[in-house]
Amino acid sequence: MSTALALDKMTTDDKLRALEEIWDNLALTPSEAPAPQWHGEELISARRTSRQRTNPLQRLVGG
Repeated sequence: MSTALALDKMTTDDKLRALEEIWDNLALTPSEAPAPQWHGEELISARRTSRQRTNPLQRLVGG
């Protein structure tokens, strides 16, 4: 299915609303749009980094 949007005629607000609707729709079926492997690796790395910080405030602000 091909859907053409008249992007050049849409306002920025309209474009952002369209993006939001698309993301909301994709979120309904996450298994149909799986994340790439590198994304999972980044999440694991971020979790590891967060756990290494001993000060709870550091975990919140990333410092």
